[in-house]
Amino acid sequence: MGWGNHVIAWLMAYRGANCQLWSFVYSKCMEAELCSEVAKMLMNELSKHRCLNYAPK
Repeated sequence: MGWGNHVIAWLMAYRGANCQLWSFVYSKCMEAELCSEVAKMLMNELSKHRCLNYAPK
């Protein structure tokens, strides 16, 4: 997966039950400079996702 192509759209649109997958993609986004900058701008929308505060067991 290219971390700059469609990651933000996927993070904002994904409504699946797999919070571990969502958290993994989010963490990879935060490692990429461009993706993390866009995510910071869209944090109000991203914070609505139920997986944002997911803590893997």
